[in-house]
Amino acid sequence: MVDEWSGTLAQINVKQDIMEVASKSNIPTLADVTRAFDNGTVVTVIANHLHSLCSFGDTAVKQDQFLDTALLIATEYYFLNLSELCLFFRRCKIGKYGQIVWGQRLNIQQVMTALYQFVRERAEAINKRESQNIAHQQAMMRTEDVPVLMGGLDELHEMQKEARKHYSIFRRIFPRLPPDLSPQEYWAAWKQDENRVGRILSAFCMRGKGE
Repeated sequence: MVDEWSGTLAQINVKQDIMEVASKSNIPTLADVTRAFDNGTVVTVIANHLHSLCSFGDTAVKQDQFLDTALLIATEYYFLNLSELCLFFRRCKIGKYGQIVWGQRLNIQQVMTALYQFVRERAEAINKRESQNIAHQQAMMRTEDVPVLMGGLDELHEMQKEARKHYSIFRRIFPRLPPDLSPQEYWAAWKQDENRVGRILSAFCMRGKGE
């Protein structure tokens, strides 16, 4: 596992687009590795990446000098997955975050600053990906609205019953929601008062289709 997810080859093999790897549930995080193996395994993975970074800069820094930095990264950024870690160090090598290796020394503060910036880029990528997914789902839902309503009131009533239990069905009935509350908050409000909240949401959806 250490050989597969650390060092130069791992950095080369990871996908380049951060949106493809950011917060993906099928890729183990540093916390997952700690639970499955131990803290030493995570520290070794990160230390190997640091060693690869310094070797790329043609320095003589040894791996045992990286253990404190690796432990700090493992505890502060435990939520990063292994692909994200590989991508971060590859970006360091191409100079995206400035000069991290100075002569024979690793600039630890620069490494941590770079990680902070990477995490911000990661959050932006996740938000962009989720926005694209929501826009796609809403577009698909709008195309399904007419067949659903043509099924008659009985079918709509059945859907409303199911929507009280399943959020996805609620969003099929109301693909567009006002931005003042979160979708989950509107779902909870609708379950408390289907008639009043339903009229508000239906009117909002119809306005959106007329835009």
